[in-house]
Amino acid sequence: MTSSDVVLTVLHPGRMGAAVGREAKRGGARVLWCEAGRSPATRERALAAGLEPVADLASAIEASEIIISVCPPAAAEDVADHVADLGYSGLYLEANAISPEKACRIAERLERSGAQVLDGGIIGPPPTQEEQARLYLSGADEDVAKVVRIFSGTCLEPVPVGRRLGAASALKMAFASFQKASRALAAVAHALAEDYGVAGELRAEAQRMPGDVLPTHVGVILRERVRDELDRGPPHARGGDPLEWGSGAAARESSPRTWG
Repeated sequence: MTSSDVVLTVLHPGRMGAAVGREAKRGGARVLWCEAGRSPATRERALAAGLEPVADLASAIEASEIIISVCPPAAAEDVADHVADLGYSGLYLEANAISPEKACRIAERLERSGAQVLDGGIIGPPPTQEEQARLYLSGADEDVAKVVRIFSGTCLEPVPVGRRLGAASALKMAFASFQKASRALAAVAHALAEDYGVAGELRAEAQRMPGDVLPTHVGVILRERVRDELDRGPPHARGGDPLEWGSGAAARESSPRTWG
C-alpha cells in the first residue's frame, strides 16, 4: 500500500493538527476531519489545509485506516475513549503532549476495541516550508512504517524511536522539561550577574560558549537557550517566578497544538 492509498482522519485541526493534516496530504494521503461541534476558526484552518470534512466521528472512523489524535492533552483520553466506543479497528496515532503512562493507558483502551496504537511526540512548531518539525514514533515496526511512508519528504519529519509504547511521549516530555530548565537556569545566572554589575560580561561569555560543553546537539541547544534568555534583559524587569521566565515561548515552540 502506498501513501496515496491511505485515508486518515486528524482529530482535530487546531494550528498543529491542521499543519499535520496538510503535511499528510502533501505526502499523498487523503485527509479527513470531523466538523461536528467544531468552531468556525477550526473550519477555516481545515479548509486552508485542504482537509475534507465529514459529518461526524462515526463517519470518519468508517472511512479511515489511520486516525491521528492532536488535541489538548487533557482531552486525549476522552478523544480515545470516543473512538474506542465506536469500535475503531484501524491504526491510532496518539500524538499529544502527554505522559508515557497516559499514552499506555490510551493504547490499552483502544487495543481492547481492536485498534493498533502508535505513540507519537511532535517537537517543533506547526510545520511549514519555513519551519519544520519532527514526529517521533514508537510502537510496532509495521505500524511505524505506515506513518513514515506518509510523512517522509514532508515538513514533518518522521523519526522512529523503537518499539516500546511511551518512548515517543517520554522524549517529548523530557525535551519540554529541558527547555524550561535551561531557560530558568539562564535567568537565575542573569539575576546574579546583574546584581553584581557584570551582566554584559556574562552575555559576552555566553556568546563564546562552545556547543560541545554538553554532548553533541544538547550542548548546542543549551548554548542557544542561554544566549536567548540573556538577550531578553534583566529578570527583575519581567517579574514573577524565575521558573516561569521564558516558559511561554518554550511552550509555544514545543507544544504540538495551539487551539482556537
